[in-house]
Amino acid sequence: MHSGRKLVERLASAEKIIRETPVIPLRDERIDLFAKLEYLNGIGSVKDRPAFWILKGAIQRGEVGPGTTVVESSSGNFACALAAFCKMLELDFIPVIDPNVSPYSESVLRSQCVRVVKVEDPDDSGGFLKTRLETVQELLKEIPDSYWPNQYGNPDGMAAHYYLTGEEIAAFAREHLAGYKVPRSVDFMDELPRTGSGKVLKHQLRAPYWAGRTAMPRALGRSGRAWGSEIRFGP
Repeated sequence: MHSGRKLVERLASAEKIIRETPVIPLRDERIDLFAKLEYLNGIGSVKDRPAFWILKGAIQRGEVGPGTTVVESSSGNFACALAAFCKMLELDFIPVIDPNVSPYSESVLRSQCVRVVKVEDPDDSGGFLKTRLETVQELLKEIPDSYWPNQYGNPDGMAAHYYLTGEEIAAFAREHLAGYKVPRSVDFMDELPRTGSGKVLKHQLRAPYWAGRTAMPRALGRSGRAWGSEIRFGP
């Protein structure tokens, strides 16, 4: 019981790493363009948010305890975020990586984790994802009291962007873009994801505080960054 309470206390301390990232204007002659700087997250990427939120949910539900070993497949940022949070929480973490991991990320993981598993054999698609996931399952069977965050399918990962990333974008819009009005029949709304930050924006970009001239919002970036990391408003 005492160790469990300590874990909850460490979780509260780790949460301080999650902080609001700034939104800055970018120069564009045609539209008002803003970028949200997710690389300024405490550990260094947008993956900080889902990594923490997944661990927080698992601890609160009792799926992760003081003696749990966390095992996850990742080629970089998510593993680095998990490694940092697990170290703060005093949990063992085993990242499963592959040859495509950057030298920097691999060095960070090897400096923070007692054990790093690096797969070398490509899967039937020529990549390494399936091989990494198979290795994760083998480790879960091998290690008692182990936990797989499953970044690819865990709803807590999407919830992180709903409650954190998306809410921050919506708060910025409420404060700084109140002079814009978004029509209800904008195709953009239907293109936004129905989870995470997209869900927040769907709800709040249509809220009553939008009053004034009409603007067409556009969400940018499906490659390498989460939806909603950049938003555009223009004619």
